[in-house]
Amino acid sequence: MVAFGRTRALDGVSLRVEPGETLGIVGESGCGKTTLARVVLGLQPLASGEVRVDGRPVKGVARGQAAQVGMVWQDPFASLDPRWKIRDSVAEPQRLAGQVSSVEGLLSQVGLDPSLGDRYPHELSGGQRQRAAIARALALRPGLVLLDEPTAALDLSMQAQILNLISELRRSGETSFVFISHDLATVRYLTNRVAVLYLGKVVESGPTEAVFAHPKHPYTSALIAASPSIETIGKLPPPVQGEALLAENKTIGCRYASRCQFRDAVCERQEPEWRGEQSHFAACHFVFPLPGSEDGKSLTKTNSDV
Repeated sequence: MVAFGRTRALDGVSLRVEPGETLGIVGESGCGKTTLARVVLGLQPLASGEVRVDGRPVKGVARGQAAQVGMVWQDPFASLDPRWKIRDSVAEPQRLAGQVSSVEGLLSQVGLDPSLGDRYPHELSGGQRQRAAIARALALRPGLVLLDEPTAALDLSMQAQILNLISELRRSGETSFVFISHDLATVRYLTNRVAVLYLGKVVESGPTEAVFAHPKHPYTSALIAASPSIETIGKLPPPVQGEALLAENKTIGCRYASRCQFRDAVCERQEPEWRGEQSHFAACHFVFPLPGSEDGKSLTKTNSDV
């Protein structure tokens, strides 16, 4: 759990990333996605609970941690020192770890001409800067790399290049990735498994295709319905009814109940348990929706109190 004053930015989040796996983290702004990344990096202290990377607990920023976890931030211009040449930024993790390897090799691995290592960040395009940031994250060959909205600051052509690069890197199977994004289409393309965050809590988790094809939580269904697609060009998604709770407000029952069209009395008074099967689970009092239901409007109630 991560608490800011009276606010629980993350509440009871429990996730596991397997070797070579890519886990997607999705949810609207303010749900705790970036806080989760900061926790894994040791930049955000925990009020309770623990984080382990390769079996070792993360307690603040420790020496050698960059060899375990790499990080690619949203804005590549802000994450690279404007006073350093690209080769110096890429080589920084190795220098701090007392290692020496080919910066040219790292730049080539991410599709950059090694000669660009002698340029400064402002002399590169946004896509080139983000490739350099990825090269730096991979410099120590960490077992886990976090990517926090890595394409959000790029135009569409650059986004496609970076996504293809990440796809190539994940296929090597040498590194696990946690991909944080608002872009559900990208998450579906890149990840093996996805976790949906709502107000600091995981409300659904499972294999990516299973979650997108048959979402079990009404919030997940609403997110997918709001995601642009060829079928929905020129159409607005149906608005989500109700008001979102403030993260600092303590809730009893389901925190999505105020916005859920399927809420019942039990949702107001009892926090839902995890339900599901075959590694696809949701924190909902209902099985939502039944396969074959139209627009998620068919529900099976599974709680005897309702």
